[in-house]
Amino acid sequence: MADGSDDFSLTPSTYLCGVPDGMQPIVVSQQLAQLQQDAPDAPAAVFVARDGRRMQKMAEHLRHLCPNHDVLLFPAWDCLPYDRVSPNVGVLAERMTTLAQLATGKNAGKIVVTAVNAIVQKTLPPELVQQFALFFKVGENIGTEKLIEWASINGYLRVPTVREEGEFAVRGGLVDLYPAGAEAPLRFDFFGASLETIRTFDPETQRTLAQQKSAALVPMSEVVLTPDAISTFRRAYTRQFGGDTANDPLYAAISAG
Repeated sequence: MADGSDDFSLTPSTYLCGVPDGMQPIVVSQQLAQLQQDAPDAPAAVFVARDGRRMQKMAEHLRHLCPNHDVLLFPAWDCLPYDRVSPNVGVLAERMTTLAQLATGKNAGKIVVTAVNAIVQKTLPPELVQQFALFFKVGENIGTEKLIEWASINGYLRVPTVREEGEFAVRGGLVDLYPAGAEAPLRFDFFGASLETIRTFDPETQRTLAQQKSAALVPMSEVVLTPDAISTFRRAYTRQFGGDTANDPLYAAISAG
């Protein structure tokens, strides 16, 4: 929150306190309508809920009450920091998809719905999100190598046949990839370096569902293991915990990417 002191570069013009939970979506939608009328080019609005349940409810209500706005969800990890269990793939996908959309800079009319424990957690800076998010269009000269390299760096697992999120497969000029947060996997068909078609397909039958002209891809994780990142981790880890890493599974896993 901003308190009007010089330590804050932005000060809200209106404070709303004591709004009952049931009335919050209506009040927020009214405020957004007024904001769009007064400042149509204003950046994304942000609603911070107390917890994940209220965040989900608010997002559902706003999608019905504000059909002309893009409602983006930014949930918290469903595990504790430094836990041996990774966050759910769907949670990571939703977070990365929201970050990628915000990093484009075209945020007028967008609403970010999040929770307190989500926004206090560190994540990737915008410039890195822009660097690692990919946008493909049919007809571009891309080449399979660029897509394969991107998938390998950004947490996708190479498999013979794609069936689940976070997997990719290569068969000649065809690259199948199941993007984070997507309803169906994508099949990229290349002729030489040119991207001829992008098709969605059923992961069970492998049959084509539909064609599309473009695709937006985001990393599977907020931990992007580039060679530089791995090198930085190795130096910091040995400095903090010593050089005996021969039997350390965490050190070995990150060193292997």
